[in-house]
Amino acid sequence: MESDFKKNLADIILASFILSIFYYVPFLGSLFWIHLLLNGLFILFSSYIFLKNSEFFLKKNGVFLFIILIFSILYSLLIFNIQFVFLLSIIFAMSYSFLGYYIGFGNLKFSKFSRISSIILFFGLSWVVLAKFIDGFNYVYSIDYSVATFDLNLYNNGYNIGRTGWNTSLIILYFLFLYLFSSVENKFDKLICFLNILLILTSVIVSDGKTGILIILSFFILNLLKKINYIKSSIFLVVTSLIMYLNFDSIKYFLIENSRLGMIFDKSSDFTTGRGDAGLTAIEIIKENLLMGTAYKGGYTLFDYGYDYKDIHNVWLNIIANFGIIFFIFYFSCLTIFVFNAFKISWKDRKDFFAFYQLIIASFIVTFVEPWVFVSYLPYVAIFWFTLGMMSKSGK
Repeated sequence: MESDFKKNLADIILASFILSIFYYVPFLGSLFWIHLLLNGLFILFSSYIFLKNSEFFLKKNGVFLFIILIFSILYSLLIFNIQFVFLLSIIFAMSYSFLGYYIGFGNLKFSKFSRISSIILFFGLSWVVLAKFIDGFNYVYSIDYSVATFDLNLYNNGYNIGRTGWNTSLIILYFLFLYLFSSVENKFDKLICFLNILLILTSVIVSDGKTGILIILSFFILNLLKKINYIKSSIFLVVTSLIMYLNFDSIKYFLIENSRLGMIFDKSSDFTTGRGDAGLTAIEIIKENLLMGTAYKGGYTLFDYGYDYKDIHNVWLNIIANFGIIFFIFYFSCLTIFVFNAFKISWKDRKDFFAFYQLIIASFIVTFVEPWVFVSYLPYVAIFWFTLGMMSKSGK
């Protein structure tokens, strides 16, 4: 009976994960309140389960997240400035990690609700891809950031206001569907997963996001090579390299003229699109507020330094700038131990869950080009914490 309940709950949660990328929808606007309500229900349920069984946070791997929460509360009290958003992101992480631990990999099955949400995702991603090639399908978001107004195309930003944020959500879904594709047996379900994987890859490419393309293609090649033997892998790499060498001028021309990846070859352009300079500004902010950060005086904003975005696009620099080096060392140490333990606990089952290992690694890579990533309560971030929760239970 309990097993059936966990499988049904896992199906509902999985469906919410698949639909998590629909954050801004053309003609409808923000779905923030819908996601907030849904996440709120999951958090309340995890709290209810926690009252009945608290071993994950008291005796198991979750204790390190619990320590982060306690330390963050103490820090807020110390500076007389409660960091509600940051504390909420920690509670969000704890809740979904606990749900992942409670459900486990064994109950994560592709079923009714996840099947319906996958079909919705198929049409949603199809719209994004078609918007690149057919003007009638495109939708332009007009976003006012106070310092400037930006027109953002649907095919560039999808259902997330921000190209890198959109690519991050796609990368996380890519690994989720890799796992589902390898685990489902029904041919129709396998087809849905395969088509969504193709659309995710295509959506990343048409969005023209440097970070997304580099990460997802690197892991795509890794998975491709993993599927074939060493001889075939060597032949594939040699032939691909030869083709690229013989057509290098054409590839270079195409990239420079039609893709933001062309910045790699264009010495006159800034490949970091301003984030390198912002990083130098961040270092100056950190040097001036090294011990306690800027949170005690209301935080910082890059708007004050002439940039058209608020936060440093690097999670780790962002944490130091806001909360100081002492808090960062404590937070990073606990988080590292939590992730390391999750990997260690699930290591004997790594072949079955290889896609989830890649999900965690790719998420960490993104932390160097995004302000918050998993230090937030964005809907798709829940997949990251849920995965670590499942990994913390596997093998035990």
